Amino acid sequence: MSETVADTTMTLSDIRARLYWLTKESTSSTLFPCSEVTDIVNMSLGKVYGAVNYAYDVVYRNTCSGVEGYEIPEAKVVNGNAVVDQLWVCDAELSPSDYTEWNECSDTAGKPCYYWVNGKTVHLNPIPDSCYPMKIRYRPEFHKLSACSDIPHMTDLQIDAAIFYGAHVMKAKDEEYEAAAFFKRMYDETMAEVMMIPPGLYRAGVAYGGAA
Repeated sequence: MSETVADTTMTLSDIRARLYWLTKESTSSTLFPCSEVTDIVNMSLGKVYGAVNYAYDVVYRNTCSGVEGYEIPEAKVVNGNAVVDQLWVCDAELSPSDYTEWNECSDTAGKPCYYWVNGKTVHLNPIPDSCYPMKIRYRPEFHKLSACSDIPHMTDLQIDAAIFYGAHVMKAKDEEYEAAAFFKRMYDETMAEVMMIPPGLYRAGVAYGGAA
């Protein structure tokens, strides 16, 4: 009979508890109340997620006549712009274009052939002259955990790295710099191990592992 390996991914409550334990802080601490530690957890998870995330998402929309900009509110942002891998209109892939190239084009209307990204908005050129089906493949941003039972869509090793980074932040805030440096080294070592794991499906329907 085949066996199934249990998913051991930790909840927000588990991660907070481990941070309190690692840093030897009390859950009744005035310096590190639950809300403060939750913010540190989300910041640390977001840092790791942004470094190693391979997962992508796809949004389906229709263009509107005369509208050239379409927002992707949950897109991951790098250097100020959303990370868009590919974009299709009527199942034809559009070519990416620089802002300057697009800006030099006349504002003609037609079926879009090019796109460029500014912030979290995808701009089309030519400006659509009709309603066309559009598909955008993009990298989603990290979704913060809020409920105690929330589980990050990350591998346990990636969560370990985030925990070490969170402990580093807590110790630095508490001005225990030697301990902060120790946890930063643990974070760096764990991230080095994370980067050696090839990308693949580590959880149903979600791609994990490796460096983006």
